[in-house]
Formats: sequence, C-alpha cells, structure tokens
Amino acid sequence: MMSIHTVLARLERQSMLEKMRIVNVSSEKRMLAITPQTARFYHDLLVRIKAKNILELGMSSGYSTLYFLDAMLYNHKNPRIITL
Repeated sequence: MMSIHTVLARLERQSMLEKMRIVNVSSEKRMLAITPQTARFYHDLLVRIKAKNILELGMSSGYSTLYFLDAMLYNHKNPRIITL
C-alpha cells in the first residue's frame, strides 16, 4: 500500500505537469487542487487545533483531503472527513 506522502507527491507532480501544459489534459479534467503551500498551512493548523472531524465542501483529486487526513492522524486514531 502506498503512503499518504507518496500519493501526495504524485498528485503534486501531476498538477505541476498540467499547469506547465507538459501533459495534455482538457480544462474540465484538470486538477483543481490547492497549492502545496496552502496545503501545508492547513496541515499545520489542523495539527495545532487537534482537529478530529472535518467537513470538506467540494473535491477534485483528493489532494487536500489527504493533507487533512495526515494532519488529523497526528492526534487521533480514527479521524473523520465528510466530503460533499
């Protein structure tokens, strides 16, 4: 099984290739992920407030969801994310 960090690295690479137009992906299929800097900000915030539950509104590739999960696993064994 791949680790969260391995999947995040792959998604970051895919997003970068799409933004640089190195891979040809139609605009409606392009990743709409948050930036790595924004993801790290949320990660640090969620660790500090010891978040156990998150309601996420909207999802593209699951990039931010994985960052949220990783942050919550610092403090909890069974975190919960609800994505609408």
